[in-house]
This record gives sequence, structure tokens and C-alpha cells, in this order.
Amino acid sequence: MGYEIADLNLQCDLVALSACETGLGEFAEGEGVLGLPRLFLRTGARSVLMTLWQVHDEFAAKLMPKFYDRHFNGGLPKVEALAQAKRALLREKDEARGVYFQHPFYWAAFALYGDPGAAEPDGLTPMNLAALLALLALAVLYFYVRARKAQSQNGTLA
Repeated sequence: MGYEIADLNLQCDLVALSACETGLGEFAEGEGVLGLPRLFLRTGARSVLMTLWQVHDEFAAKLMPKFYDRHFNGGLPKVEALAQAKRALLREKDEARGVYFQHPFYWAAFALYGDPGAAEPDGLTPMNLAALLALLALAVLYFYVRARKAQSQNGTLA
């Protein structure tokens, strides 16, 4: 029950709700959709993997291990791990049974709510280097202008 979830103190990175329609709730004016994902975020979870409609059992059973493997073992951010797991299943074909998962009905039901788990940059990235160089250039320019101003005020400027 919702009141039982609200009393929890989870403080966890991810809650996975892969059952049917776990992302649904009631719309409250000025609040948005109130449901299980919001309850779990309120208890300290950083993100919730949820479903927006009834899901295909076989697809869910194949998707979740692929997602977990990419996120926990592969170190991918949650949002990227979910996207890669979905794309992997889009490429799989079981022609003997006639099961194909390309239709959005299968994969689009799974959504991540909350922190996408963006990877922290390791070391000096090109973007960080560009920002560092820009700051250095501004510092040099600042001190140059300041030195020129001091020279002109002292009358040493030719």
C-alpha cells in the first residue's frame, strides 16, 4: 500500500518496478501525477524504472537482465543502460516462434523517472579542458589590462 511505501527510508539509487502500469497514478492539480514512482522518490530513491502500460511478460523478462548487466556490470548510466537494452532486444528475432519486439508497444512502456544516472567524467575531458583554457585566457587578459592601467596611472606608459 502507498502509506507503507511512504514510511520507508530507502536511500537507494534505483527502484525497478517492471510489473504492468507501475508508472500510473492520479493527476493532482499543481502537483502532476501522484503514484508509485513519486512515493519511492520521496522515500529516498534517486530514480525509478517504471512501466506506463501493460507490458509483455517475455519482453520484460529479457529486458531487465540486459538493463541490470549494462548498468551494474557495464557501469553505464541508468538511462543509457536502458536504451542499450531496448535496442539489443529490437535487433533480436525469434523467427521460430514469430516473436519480434520492434513495435513500440513492447519497449516504449519502460521509462526512467528521476535521476538518469549520468556518468561522472573521468579525468580531463575535452569540454573541461576548453573551459579551463578559457578561464586561463580570461585571467591573463584581466591581469594584462590591470597592469596596463596601473602603468598609465603611474605615468610610466610611453
